[in-house]
Amino acid sequence: MLRSDDPQNLCSFLCSPTEGGGLAITCSTGTAKLAWIAVDDIGNCAASILMAGPGKWAGKTVGIVGEVATMTDVASSLSSVLGCPVKVVNVTDSALEKTMSEHGMPPLIACELVNMFA
Repeated sequence: MLRSDDPQNLCSFLCSPTEGGGLAITCSTGTAKLAWIAVDDIGNCAASILMAGPGKWAGKTVGIVGEVATMTDVASSLSSVLGCPVKVVNVTDSALEKTMSEHGMPPLIACELVNMFA
């Protein structure tokens, strides 16, 4: 099963509080549209495939995607849901890698994630 990226995991490394009670999402994607999917949706899709039995899906690749959105779109949705301002801070790839490492992500994984979105 091929999946798009899930924001729940990345947000823990890319979001930080701002003065005034808002959030900032640090990214290096600019205005690029990314394909997102919720972790629960991945699990539901995988469960449905497994429940269908081996005959239906054996040897097949299933691609799943939720919504295609820019990080500005994501920030707008988060702002509506959370009730606080959420802004996007676009940085260079090296600055993003440093930010993720500073938030506890192992440096090798931070490097690979930056490369994945490059």
